[in-house]
Amino acid sequence: MNDIYLRFHERWILFTMRFTKSRKVKPETAHQLVSYGLIAQNHLNTKNEIGEYIPAGTYHLTDKWHRYRIFRRRDFFHRLVTPITVTVLTTIVLRLLERLLKWLLSQQ
Repeated sequence: MNDIYLRFHERWILFTMRFTKSRKVKPETAHQLVSYGLIAQNHLNTKNEIGEYIPAGTYHLTDKWHRYRIFRRRDFFHRLVTPITVTVLTTIVLRLLERLLKWLLSQQ
């Protein structure tokens, strides 16, 4: 999942596809997202003369996209939220210990 690098336009398409079941996508953008496995082409219920389903011209999000979103969310928390939380909690505890130590020294 670390080897997926999306441009802003591709991220915007994936974001808007979260709210619609299917969407038309430009062929060059669709090719890149299909190669990553994040979207797949929709098909009509009818078959052509060689027995393949006819493409509908629209795309939908795949299960890999959902797993990619979970991976990105966890990566965000591990890279950003966890270190900030640890820093804030450490600062609070150290300040409390500092006040406690000053109070104890003033009692003597």
